[in-house]
Amino acid sequence: MSLSKLGFWLEKYLAAAFVLLLGATWRIRQIEPRFGERHLFISWHRNIIPSAYARRGEGIAVLISGSKDGQLAAGPVEALGYLPIRGSSTRGGGKAMRQIIRASRTRAINMIPDGPKGPPCVVKDGVVWASYFTGLSIVPIAVEVDRTWRLNTWDRMLIPKPFARITLRYGEPIPAPSKDEVQNTLDTVCRVMKEMNGKSDCATQRQ
Repeated sequence: MSLSKLGFWLEKYLAAAFVLLLGATWRIRQIEPRFGERHLFISWHRNIIPSAYARRGEGIAVLISGSKDGQLAAGPVEALGYLPIRGSSTRGGGKAMRQIIRASRTRAINMIPDGPKGPPCVVKDGVVWASYFTGLSIVPIAVEVDRTWRLNTWDRMLIPKPFARITLRYGEPIPAPSKDEVQNTLDTVCRVMKEMNGKSDCATQRQ
């Protein structure tokens, strides 16, 4: 095994072990969870860690950036029981979108509407196009954490402290749009995410 492969292996499992050990102390409540249902779940980038822990082991396919940062995230995500899909969702499709469509036939999909690099809490249209292409309804998720560390990153990523109380609130499914309804659905997703997440220290309006 090369040093680069060894480093990736260590990062993959050590990061996953850290999340699992820390997560074992968290008290998680999920309101209106939709286990075993094929939807397109979305939550803000800063909530990746508590969200990933809460839905671990369900075999959800998750879109992860094809960048170097995405590579670092893909290993731990896979170790937590997700199917990572590398790339970007765009209107024109491409390799990542084809993988999303294929995975959606048997799995739920998870996407980050303000990823991979922001602006924070700004919904991009890729999630709506993914809903259009897959036919999956969009389920927005709001994450609340009572005690947390914040990283000095563009999204102020949250790491819940030991014994934190975490609540995941699932919104009503937003139906997959027709091609003519994409913009209206995007407006709806933006409004619902803003309403569900309430006051926050990041922007909620689209550019």
